[in-house]
Amino acid sequence: MSAIAIGVDPGLAWCGLAAVDADTGALVFAGVHATKRDRTRRGDAAARLTDLQRWLRERVSSLSLAHQVVAAGVEWPLVAGRAAGAARANSATGGHQVALAAGAVHSLLTGWWDHVAAPIPSQWRAWYCGGQRCGSGRAPALIEERYAIASRVGRTRAPHACDAVGVALYAASMAARR
Repeated sequence: MSAIAIGVDPGLAWCGLAAVDADTGALVFAGVHATKRDRTRRGDAAARLTDLQRWLRERVSSLSLAHQVVAAGVEWPLVAGRAAGAARANSATGGHQVALAAGAVHSLLTGWWDHVAAPIPSQWRAWYCGGQRCGSGRAPALIEERYAIASRVGRTRAPHACDAVGVALYAASMAARR
């Protein structure tokens, strides 16, 4: 049974999930869950969050049956919108939904493991770039170059999967230090 690290790039609209071999960094799994907002339905965010949690629970359960999970991480949003580098998520609602998803995902993962890393985007990206500050697109571009994520999940979903891979690698590194 191989040891893996799991990483999540949370979001209610797009949520990336990745698993990497904790020793070699080889990609074990990459996927993105997408939901569309239904403005005509009351409780839409709650329904989407329930769907997201179900999707994550199924995938993480499957991964943990096949591998030993030694580390897990969730990218923790400080802010959402243009200040965080997102081109479209510039509303208070979008920021709220990212934070809601991050909290739910973190809660779900801590139900399985005692320690779940929660790096902010600049933290794991600087770690990935060797301690240097790197622009918001540099670390994901390097991850895309190494793993060819877009060919696995599609171009639109690739940024979310790349961020999840980066968080998984970061979580594995932090677990190795403990």
